[in-house]
Amino acid sequence: MRARKVSKSKPKKIKEKSFLTDKKKRRVAYIGVFLIALMVGSMFIQGGDDSGQEYDYGDYTFIQMQGYWVMLYGDQQIPFRYGPKSLENISVDEFGLDSSKVYLGFVPGEESLESSSIQRLRALLGLTSDVVVPACLVEEGCPDVPLINCADEKSMVWLNRAEEDSIKIEDNCVVLNYAGDADKIMDLFTYRLLEVMK
Repeated sequence: MRARKVSKSKPKKIKEKSFLTDKKKRRVAYIGVFLIALMVGSMFIQGGDDSGQEYDYGDYTFIQMQGYWVMLYGDQQIPFRYGPKSLENISVDEFGLDSSKVYLGFVPGEESLESSSIQRLRALLGLTSDVVVPACLVEEGCPDVPLINCADEKSMVWLNRAEEDSIKIEDNCVVLNYAGDADKIMDLFTYRLLEVMK
């Protein structure tokens, strides 16, 4: 067997082609960096948020930010999906609520205690009421909460699926009827509750 001659020369380096060595690729990279810088710069010019619109409604200012209408209420910023101008044509009965205790009525099977609509409405009611108590309007499927109806002598708000959006009074209930998006009627209800809309 023959012995192989081992070369002591340095191994050849494989020339790696950089992304930026090709002129076309380099131009694309520069354009990409320029566009990113332009987008970031325009964000700072606009104040760093998506505030594209702002308007005054009564004593309040509404600013559109990241898809919500934000209203300053005292020291709180309250986000709404709908601005008050877009809700002016919905039918509303005059209502008042007990500020010490309000029941939040729902029909199990249509809504649940965990639904985002019920949770949001509960938080909104907490702005003006000391205690908000969830309550069922029917016994079937009711979790461990009170069972009440509109004829009871208790102040209650009921979120109800209906044919059209409206806020109606039925005995001692303020019924928030919604046909599509529950947020629309909850926003209107909150504007009326806080006396933003009269």
